[in-house]
Amino acid sequence: MGANSSQSSIWDCLCYINIHCWVFLAICIGVPIGLFTAINLAEIAPVKLRKILKSAIELLAGIPSVVYGLLGILIVNPMMYKLELMIYHGSKNTSIYRWGQSFYQLLSY
Repeated sequence: MGANSSQSSIWDCLCYINIHCWVFLAICIGVPIGLFTAINLAEIAPVKLRKILKSAIELLAGIPSVVYGLLGILIVNPMMYKLELMIYHGSKNTSIYRWGQSFYQLLSY
């Protein structure tokens, strides 16, 4: 219960504060975008554009976020891996390269 306990409680507190900061940041970004988009669609946008955007928004809202995460893993992850290989090509630190290569092979199967 000595120094390790107080260090872990400080770490837990910092993680807790960090999570809340990110949530607050996401709210500060997401709420104005959603609010102004709704106001634009309801009051400002032309009728043709309103119909198209309303259908697109309803389609996006109907797809669960798990599907977007899966698409991110299947599409974005391989692209980021290839970008990482281009960035670290010829790097002296090959242990990171080997770890990334084995992780990519694990996801490829």
